Amino acid sequence: MATDYLSALNVGSGLNTTEIVDSLVNAERAPRENILTTAKEERTVSVSALGTVKTELASLNTSLGVIETVNGLAPVQSGSSVRIEISDANDASAFSHQIEVSSLATAQTLIFGGFSSASQSLGAGSLTFSFGAWNADTGVFVADTDQTDQTITITDGQDTLTDVKDAINASDIGAYASIIDTGDGNYTLLLTSETGENNALKIVANETIANSGLAGLDFSNYDASQEVVSATDASFSIDGLDVVRDTNIIDDAFDGIKMTLVSTTSSTETIGASWDSATALAAMNALVTSVNDFRSTLSNLSSRGTNGAESGPLAGNSLTRNILSRVRNFTTQAIEGYGDDPIYLANFGMKTELDGNITLDEDVFRTAFEADPSSFNAIIKNNISTSDAEISASVITDNWTPGNYTLAVSDSGSATIDEVSMTLSSGKYSVSTGNANGLSLNIGDNISSGTVYMGRSMINQLQQYIDTMLAYNNNIDYAIESYNSDISDYEDKLTALDNQMSALRQRYILQFSSMDSLVASLKTTEEGLKNMMDVWRSSIQD
Repeated sequence: MATDYLSALNVGSGLNTTEIVDSLVNAERAPRENILTTAKEERTVSVSALGTVKTELASLNTSLGVIETVNGLAPVQSGSSVRIEISDANDASAFSHQIEVSSLATAQTLIFGGFSSASQSLGAGSLTFSFGAWNADTGVFVADTDQTDQTITITDGQDTLTDVKDAINASDIGAYASIIDTGDGNYTLLLTSETGENNALKIVANETIANSGLAGLDFSNYDASQEVVSATDASFSIDGLDVVRDTNIIDDAFDGIKMTLVSTTSSTETIGASWDSATALAAMNALVTSVNDFRSTLSNLSSRGTNGAESGPLAGNSLTRNILSRVRNFTTQAIEGYGDDPIYLANFGMKTELDGNITLDEDVFRTAFEADPSSFNAIIKNNISTSDAEISASVITDNWTPGNYTLAVSDSGSATIDEVSMTLSSGKYSVSTGNANGLSLNIGDNISSGTVYMGRSMINQLQQYIDTMLAYNNNIDYAIESYNSDISDYEDKLTALDNQMSALRQRYILQFSSMDSLVASLKTTEEGLKNMMDVWRSSIQD
């Protein structure tokens, strides 16, 4: 039978040996456990803080994406018949044109009446929709060959007027159905096409059982009484040039511009886009705020706690310091590829203060912007341009380096860009090596030299850096993984410490149990000797 050493303690010595054992074990455990627990907690806080860094980088990237949609252009419209919006700041440019709107694009509206209720059964069958144009005078339908016929099947049990409406709408065929209670005990089905002359509807109804009711939705023969509104195109002119579109929302007339026709014009109206310092200033202030908010958060996380302040969870973290440094550099470095001379944000009144924050002198900004509004592109829009109108440039990759590149064309027709040979194919010169990698040029016959400007905006450069930092297996994730590995190691060490202390406790219990047994034995001997002495004394006295 095993000995219960713990219950045996204190029997012989009379000391609280259990308390003594606990104290000895805790004395061994506490300093080592504190070191391991503190280190684990520090790593845990660091992981959380690095997660915040990633969140802040993503938030800054989102803000930059919004800011780069503003290029300093503001829509111009002299009347209310046409509404202008900047839809893509990267493509839009300043312009001014005269417009007249003679007609708006309309959708065909057909009515099918005489139904007793929305739940009236129409019977099973099918509805085949064709798209094209009706000639109201001849009743001839000309199908649009770019659009295919669409057939909707109506089944038994799902053949009410409401069911048919729902089936049409769910099919997404280019027609919308609705039911109108006319208030006289009759219900009417309205069918509306998409706008445009070639989006008019021809409907062929096929009934499974003749005269079941589905044939009431047939429009295979033109009936003016059923066509409430005919399908028409929008017709307008720009600077006297006649233009036709099948919609009132037009985004292909001017690059980066969405134009909405609201009504016909009674006279010529002016539309366009012009440089506007207030619009650009708002974007710059948003940029300043976004960068400063990001910098403030990371600075707090990495603060060393000087002057009695508490240090941040990433104090001394080189990665965080590097991120702060890189972001700051983007606001101070030269921006190449926008002309013969580099552009600095300082040109627009932006400067870095001693505390690391950036500020904007709005007066300096307005002066600079109004003097050369196109230079604002260096902040928000990449640039691929040339020094000669007979040289057109584009890029087919994103691996190029910003800068000004010298083009040289020999008499034989070969070309180099910064002394790197270009390949001629299908009339285009291209290069797949060097800093201008991905550049493609159309070069006029009389061109022997020129300059190609390849500029990457400040915002785009910062976005590329952020994308790299947030990409899979990036430096931040590597640091988090390293910290998590440390946390796991510390947890293992704490478990091992628990095992060690358990073994130590058992050893102390055994030692004190042996001591107690010895003390108990000595006490027994003491009592025996004492009794013997008492007997001896009694015998002498007697």
